[in-house]
Amino acid sequence: VASPILGRVYIWGQVHTQGPLDIRVNEDLKAGQAIMRAGGFADFANQRKVKVIRSPTGPDGSKQAQTINLDMKQILDEGKTEKDIVLQPGDLIIVPSRLINF
Repeated sequence: VASPILGRVYIWGQVHTQGPLDIRVNEDLKAGQAIMRAGGFADFANQRKVKVIRSPTGPDGSKQAQTINLDMKQILDEGKTEKDIVLQPGDLIIVPSRLINF
């Protein structure tokens, strides 16, 4: 029996539910969708500095992880969905805290 799960991404930081999120087979899970699945941003999230850390899986055998910076405020609030990225299994999404909280 084939598994309906392609892999997992992990979300950490200022979201309501941290932890693993499943990516289903034939699903293009984007960073914005993953944050919504995690219950959305917590009160002190820095939505402009979300990072996706992608493990090296390229054919060149490089050992360097790739860091992708996302401004989720533009993507989610301003509707610039073309700036969102499709996640891959093993990706880590980090939502940092704002330094100054009003």
